[in-house]
Amino acid sequence: MAMLPEILATLWGKKQSKALVMEYRVAFQGKPLLLRDLAMRCDIGAAAPATAIEAIKQTARQEVFAHIARIIELKPEDFISIADGRDTE
Repeated sequence: MAMLPEILATLWGKKQSKALVMEYRVAFQGKPLLLRDLAMRCDIGAAAPATAIEAIKQTARQEVFAHIARIIELKPEDFISIADGRDTE
């Protein structure tokens, strides 16, 4: 049985399961509105919060989006369309 560090490394570390990568890609492929909503809910591009607790929460949300962005291999130009809402109407 895999230990927690091994499980975490597989899910979130350098070693990504090919099946997991495909699941994420299928889930987000061709769904710019879904990706834009997730980016907004994860505070991508948001101003820094006023309190330390809110900053910690914001960082956690942004890490979730960063994880997904890495897996589905978003490119810098993808963030522009996410931010301005192109292809999401």
